[in-house]
Amino acid sequence: MTGPIPRFQKAPTLIYTARTELSPNLYGPTDAVLKELKIFSRKLQTAASDFAEELQILDRLFYKGKNQHRSALFWKRVCEVRRYGQRVCGLNVQNLLHELRCSFFGRDAFDNAKILKGSWNSIPNYEYTAFVLERLAACSRLTEQMQAALERAYSYFSLGMQSGAFIQLIVVLAALVSRMNTLISEIRDMSRSSWTALYCFLRVLDPKRSLKIPSLDGSLPTRRNRIDSTKPTLPLEPETRSDIAIHEDLGVPLARPQVSTPEEGPVISEAVEISLNVAPALQPPSVVARKVVKASNTAISKVKNSRDASKSKGARQKAKKEKPRDEIDDIFG
Repeated sequence: MTGPIPRFQKAPTLIYTARTELSPNLYGPTDAVLKELKIFSRKLQTAASDFAEELQILDRLFYKGKNQHRSALFWKRVCEVRRYGQRVCGLNVQNLLHELRCSFFGRDAFDNAKILKGSWNSIPNYEYTAFVLERLAACSRLTEQMQAALERAYSYFSLGMQSGAFIQLIVVLAALVSRMNTLISEIRDMSRSSWTALYCFLRVLDPKRSLKIPSLDGSLPTRRNRIDSTKPTLPLEPETRSDIAIHEDLGVPLARPQVSTPEEGPVISEAVEISLNVAPALQPPSVVARKVVKASNTAISKVKNSRDASKSKGARQKAKKEKPRDEIDDIFG
């Protein structure tokens, strides 16, 4: 009887290229990618080891309650989460990324970790690096699917708590799912960051073949995207003052009407005639002046009337305040 069929291809043969055989233009990108891989590899190993421990606890609970709860709805979600967790651990992305980082320091770096503290002396071949890049993209897509499964499982566990049946088991499962969701999101972020760093390195290592690499979601680049990526991007030149003046909307120039003086007499220009034709509803200035004068006369008369009324009121108040004098007032003055 044959064993299970592996879900991924076998890694290609690792071939080293010495640093002395490389172009000096590759030294800077190689230093940058190694600096990023060092950070991402450590974080990915820590998150993957914690995730494996949580999966072991889930396996214990699964074997303990599978005979009793196999027909329950929430138990189907437990089986789904366990299956996704096994697939994530089966990818073994953290070890692939660590081996790729060690390949920059030679064959002896796999057995002696102290060599990683020194300077790199070689780079891996394109095929091996592209294989690790494809595994990182697969890990990113798988972790997204597992996050959706974890959210569904948590919602089922929350509904199961309301009934009160097997409350201790459901609470433990909900805590496990919540912890696994936190770890799987960190694994996804580190996988995407590592994919971006390796993709930039392959673009420098082999620009032509790197255009055929699928994206993170698995879609192949189109012909237009390949052409656009090969075109050099030039910085846009800032607009000068003359360019701004050309494109600015200054409007239509209009002539000002000439004002006539009493000595020269009225002078009517063409601009005044155009304005009169455009707005015929305007009244002549004499009528407007008469109305303004009448309005001012009425306002002045109202002001005068109000002042006279205020004076008469003041006089009345003073007359009321005066008291009649008697004999005692005449004696004491």
